[in-house]
Amino acid sequence: MVNDDRALTETGSQVLVAALFVLAVGSVFAVASSPTPPETDLFVVTQDADGSYVASDYPETMTRNESERVFVGITNEHRQSTVTVVVLLERVQNETNGFEVVESEERKRMTVALRPGETRYLPYDISPSMTGDRLRVRFLLYEDSPSAQPTVERAHRDVYLWVNVTNDDASNSSL
Repeated sequence: MVNDDRALTETGSQVLVAALFVLAVGSVFAVASSPTPPETDLFVVTQDADGSYVASDYPETMTRNESERVFVGITNEHRQSTVTVVVLLERVQNETNGFEVVESEERKRMTVALRPGETRYLPYDISPSMTGDRLRVRFLLYEDSPSAQPTVERAHRDVYLWVNVTNDDASNSSL
């Protein structure tokens, strides 16, 4: 009788272990095979001589109030939606924990409606009004309406470019 009870206990334990193993493997498979949530992507590109969009040849050195064209790319992977891109020009300082914004100026807001699976390229002319080294041109994507004071924390996505901007003193040097 004792041997029968042990056999039943061992068999029950083995069945329980096997069931837990199958449950664990099934859970891992369910997580691994579940689709990733759809995203709205934001990126900045330029155009090459052929008119193709490329992730290169970004403006690096500019003169104040000079314009350089880039394109803000937005890819919508989910439902029909309207998004807004806010463009900021920022002067930043290096800090031990990253960068601190010491001056910021909103330059433009662009709103666009996107269908599912659509990619749009919005032209934007960078025309910095500030001068200095390593100014940041930041693009913030909002899937809802941005506030009057847009922040990175509230944005769905953000990307940026660094530019060095000088004054156009050549016209004043002959005076």
